[in-house]
Amino acid sequence: HTCALTNQGEVKCWGSNTDGQLGNGMYGSQDNQYSPVSVLGLESGVRAIAAGGSFTCALTVDGRVMCWGSDSEGQLGNGQAGHSVGFPVEVSGLSTNVQSISLGAAHACALSTDGAVKCWGSNRYGQLGDGTGHDSPEPVDVMELEPGVKGITTGATHTCSLSADSGVNCWGRNYAGALGAGVGAVTYTPVMVNGLETGISDVAAGNEYSCALTETGAVKCLGLNYNGILGNGTLTSSYFPVDVIDLEAGVHMLVAGHNHVCALTIGGEVKCWGHVMSSSIGDLNPTTQPAPKEIPELGIGNIAVTVGAYHTCVLHGGGTVSCWGNNESGQLGGGVESYNFPASIVNEL
Repeated sequence: HTCALTNQGEVKCWGSNTDGQLGNGMYGSQDNQYSPVSVLGLESGVRAIAAGGSFTCALTVDGRVMCWGSDSEGQLGNGQAGHSVGFPVEVSGLSTNVQSISLGAAHACALSTDGAVKCWGSNRYGQLGDGTGHDSPEPVDVMELEPGVKGITTGATHTCSLSADSGVNCWGRNYAGALGAGVGAVTYTPVMVNGLETGISDVAAGNEYSCALTETGAVKCLGLNYNGILGNGTLTSSYFPVDVIDLEAGVHMLVAGHNHVCALTIGGEVKCWGHVMSSSIGDLNPTTQPAPKEIPELGIGNIAVTVGAYHTCVLHGGGTVSCWGNNESGQLGGGVESYNFPASIVNEL
């Protein structure tokens, strides 16, 4: 599924609605939407959104976090678990100074303006960072993080943060080295990622891998390298950060999906690499793309890029949104059920 935040602070979503993740009061496979629908009660007053596996959250201008969709492992954060909710409910136990949110497959985290991090939902692999392996339907404090965290990102089963010293800490599942060398298969509290101790401006966590954007605009990745997701031209996994080919400078934004990564350059170009299933990186032919590939059909001057499991969307300079890739649940928003590339404009945005 996909969601967009309008200039008026309204949230609209489209695609799969099996667990109510579109927030329009309905849920079930028959309620999938192929064009955007408004989220109930969020017609204004929202300043940030995030989409997870089968749930969605919004950060309001008054500092509240609202979530909807699957609550199978407490990922809605309202103190309950086990039932899908097709409309926004407020996450409990958060102060009003939340500055950003991030969602994984079944867990979520919030970063406050004072640099503290709280997480909730699935904790099977320690991705909540509270020192336990127990799920939590309410936010819990991440342990052993230095004050002043500047950023947070959630992968499928692990979480990473950007420290005050511009280094990267990660916790959760370490399959194939997503957390770096020197830790076990699972770590329940944050550890510093070797090779990313300083000089990092942003971090993005995916499915068993992590990527970092340096202060000089270069990209480095580590972890599982299935389908070339580390972007270094190989299919070999790495416990240490490797340089992404042809992205030594000039990257402005970095996003990580289930099995593919995209970067937005300073000039507004979009480059992607990794798994090519359903043309998620804009190419219908090969199955892997182990190095970044520019998508020329999108041109330059794009504002933002976001990725789902097997689809990608771009915000253009004029405020329109284009999506491409897998569309089996209508997540491309073009009003039809078909795979698509080149990118098509989302209807009614």
